[in-house]
Amino acid sequence: MAHDGSNASRVEDWIVEAVREIREDAQLVFEPSEVLPFAGTETTDPHKFTEELFSGHRDLVCRVLYYGDRVQPLNEGEIAVVPTFLIVVGIRNQRPMTARRGDGTTIGTNRIRDLLRYALHDVQPTNAQTGAIIQDGVTAVERLVFRGSQLSINDGKRCVQQTTIEVEESPVPS
Repeated sequence: MAHDGSNASRVEDWIVEAVREIREDAQLVFEPSEVLPFAGTETTDPHKFTEELFSGHRDLVCRVLYYGDRVQPLNEGEIAVVPTFLIVVGIRNQRPMTARRGDGTTIGTNRIRDLLRYALHDVQPTNAQTGAIIQDGVTAVERLVFRGSQLSINDGKRCVQQTTIEVEESPVPS
């Protein structure tokens, strides 16, 4: 995917690819075309956002975005940047509660939360082509840390869940 060369864009792309590979009972959970970097929205209304997320025939959709960061002081005036990424998952199902809890044929947001944690907690993302640690020459990505999930929309037949992942970075030795 095209990007600006920043660690944030590289990690966002890595998370997209990792989520595309999540499996349950040897089956892919998401259609790869439904897991993308978040392109943005013009609305702050959660219901309009939900309509945008489920536009077309989507019943299971995932968007990944860099959300912001915090700074952690290190020794001798150095800092570590801790970027935060959101993974937004939307599930739509006509049977009440199935979008959240799942059933024998539909995976729900409750289970997807577990699968995201298993796939993304305490892993070190690397460049898919070279296997090298993701870095920009100044900081290197050390590992991802699962920080939790929350439902932002739950109307019985549609659920939108946000999962927070933090990235631990450290200065590249000079």
